[in-house]
Amino acid sequence: MKKVILSFALIAGMTAMANIQTLQAANRIQTEVVAQDENGFVEVKLEELTPEVQEAVKAMLVDYDLKMLKYHAEKQLTKVVLTSKQDQSEKKVLLDAQGKEVSKDPVVKEEPEKVEEQQP
Repeated sequence: MKKVILSFALIAGMTAMANIQTLQAANRIQTEVVAQDENGFVEVKLEELTPEVQEAVKAMLVDYDLKMLKYHAEKQLTKVVLTSKQDQSEKKVLLDAQGKEVSKDPVVKEEPEKVEEQQP
């Protein structure tokens, strides 16, 4: 009888440890996802932004509801997350300091170097 009780206790203990490890792993993954999503953006109010950016955001509010507004001071970019009033779809927009929409990672396009072959 002792062996049965000890076996049951051992199985219950192993099951509990497996569940705890699974929960800890899930919490670690969520923390990493949040850290990667932010990328230096800080939540701000519309009044804290430049007048140009405020006008650009207000123009978007005709068709969309404002869900989130974040600013990256180093890159001087504003991240605007909008929800459509018609179909509730979500739209993410990046604005520069002048209120103009920019691509996700503004990169200066360089033309590839031309290599000329010499004939012998």
